[in-house]
Amino acid sequence: MFSYKEEIEKKISDFESNKLFFVKEFLDITSYVTARKTLNRIVNERVYFILRTYYT
Repeated sequence: MFSYKEEIEKKISDFESNKLFFVKEFLDITSYVTARKTLNRIVNERVYFILRTYYT
């Protein structure tokens, strides 16, 4: 069984690039609150990675 984060990341990777996501697109995976928190974590991790890569 996958975690919510893994399922949401898989769904994001299945979309075409340059897509804007809304929390409601992930309600088939989990609740609104959990999807929102998970998406925030994913965004923060990716921004941190980009900043760390850029400034290193």
